Amino acid sequence: FWTLQRELVTVNHPTRSMVVDDERGVRFFLEETLRREGHQVTSVASGEEALEQLRETPFDLVMLDLKLGGRTDGLRVLEAIRWRWPEAVVIILTAHGSLDSALTAIREGVDGYLLKPVDPAEVRHAVNEAMERRRLLARSHQSQETHETLEAGPFRIDLAKHVITLDG
Repeated sequence: FWTLQRELVTVNHPTRSMVVDDERGVRFFLEETLRREGHQVTSVASGEEALEQLRETPFDLVMLDLKLGGRTDGLRVLEAIRWRWPEAVVIILTAHGSLDSALTAIREGVDGYLLKPVDPAEVRHAVNEAMERRRLLARSHQSQETHETLEAGPFRIDLAKHVITLDG
């Protein structure tokens, strides 16, 4: 008998999330909903604060309001996220949804779009669905870039191609 050994590197860290909304009650609701799911949450009240956080800090998830008070709106923050941290999952949460804003957000690469008011179950569902889609996409890109193989003695198994070879 022979044993296949595969080195797996797993980085376990809580999901780093940022909530961007100018309404204090909405921020609190989203913070609590995400924290109860095990997220490490940073919360900001303006687009300017979001841009400052995004300058140096990568987030796994950003819950973003489109209509923010101040000089920087949600679409500007979304552009910055896609430029600086393209792998971040972004879910738009807005009370002012329109077909135009939805299409613009989709063109900018959002992973989810929710209309206020929402309940915790809707938020959890949208987050889980978007995070899973992002994981599958990353896994797909990774398998296209490198073929994962296992080797033991004269055997070699290509997991991506589902091929086993013996002595070449």
